[in-house]
Amino acid sequence: MTKIATIWKECAFDLTYDEKTESQIIGDLTEVYAALDDTLAEINMILGSRFVKPLRDEAEKWKKDIIYMSDMVEEWWQVQKNWRYLSNIFKGQDIRTALPEESKLFEQVNRYFLTLMKRTAGLPILIKIARNTVHNTLKDLQKHNEHLDHIQKKLDDYMELKRAAFPRFYFLSSDELIDILANSNNLDVIQGHLKTCFDNIVKLQIEEIDLQGMISNEKEYVPFFKPRFARGNIEKWLNEVQDEMMATLKRLMKEANKEYTDASEGKIPNWTRKNFVMKKKG
Repeated sequence: MTKIATIWKECAFDLTYDEKTESQIIGDLTEVYAALDDTLAEINMILGSRFVKPLRDEAEKWKKDIIYMSDMVEEWWQVQKNWRYLSNIFKGQDIRTALPEESKLFEQVNRYFLTLMKRTAGLPILIKIARNTVHNTLKDLQKHNEHLDHIQKKLDDYMELKRAAFPRFYFLSSDELIDILANSNNLDVIQGHLKTCFDNIVKLQIEEIDLQGMISNEKEYVPFFKPRFARGNIEKWLNEVQDEMMATLKRLMKEANKEYTDASEGKIPNWTRKNFVMKKKG
């Protein structure tokens, strides 16, 4: 019993600075998990002894504390993982606008977790956190984990709506789609995901918000017959771009077929037209 008390007098969270969230977070938990497993096994062994009667109350108290700490660490790690993931997402104004209620709920979680980590940095000893009579850390973490699960579900529903509106989003992972939705006004970010959405379209020719044409991996440039505009909901203008891609290629193939037929009949093809000729870029 003295050995167990000594272990938990010293066992503390390993904290590290996270540049992504600019805050302290829990680091490696290997030693914490080892201490939890070892001391729980020892407590169970003590409670299983026929000589335990004088120590039963103390042993039962330690067992309760160890189980509490084990549950607390699991909940803490889950909150931290989901909080770190969602904190980057809810930095984007577009996501906050699209999911206002979830944004407010995330802000509550964010405030709580930052306060918790600040408090933990001042006192990282697990047993002292567990026995704190002012804060029921396990209960608070469980509540905020429920909030994070709710936010994640609403976020998944939101992504599914976007995928239904523009099915090529199904080619993207959730993280890639979130990157687009969180930066829907940043055409450079969107350009980086085009090659996943479209076969061999690596970028669009853009002048301000005017989408003038498409560029392949081989740097072939095909100007659109009708320029499109990158404004409004992203899935709306991407659908318009997709329609224009098909319309442009269909029209070019028809013209090429006509010029081939004219050439085979001895007519001079119209090679002088410059507006819609495929050409190399760079």
